Amino acid sequence: LRAGTSSSLPKPAAKAVAVKTCMEWGEFSGSDLARSEKELAELKLADRLARRTVEYDRGYWVYIPPLASKEAVNRNIAAIRALGLEDFYVVRDTKQWYNAISLGVFKTEEAATSFQALLYKKGLRTTKVGERKRKLKFTVFVIRNVDATLAARLSAMRKDYAHSELKTVPCAN
Repeated sequence: LRAGTSSSLPKPAAKAVAVKTCMEWGEFSGSDLARSEKELAELKLADRLARRTVEYDRGYWVYIPPLASKEAVNRNIAAIRALGLEDFYVVRDTKQWYNAISLGVFKTEEAATSFQALLYKKGLRTTKVGERKRKLKFTVFVIRNVDATLAARLSAMRKDYAHSELKTVPCAN
């Protein structure tokens, strides 16, 4: 071909650049962490799944104030379990909170108050919301190479975790 003339040969196609999508899902603790771990394990993500820990200096908890006796603790535990709740903790490590029952720890007061309202609707009306001034640790899952099918599946799973967030993030190399 001479300079300035065009050829009828097809031009080479531009190479497609594969864009990897990553997502983060969290923040989890307690029974939500155990439940989400189990659900993610069923997806068999292998090395596409990682986790990171997020810490906060303070948070909020929903609790039943300290009870006077072991019998009172046991009655309250029976009532809690009758409501289908299994994620609770009887405080034994401090004098001020001895025999209090922790029903959940939350990053925000809004999340704690929302959980308290849910418990109230279920019939548990003795709970309080309070600030916790000790470090709180939560888990965030990082999922790499997310395709549309997996993104839809994760989005559907997220609906069962009211205070979790699922978002697309840049993939780390």
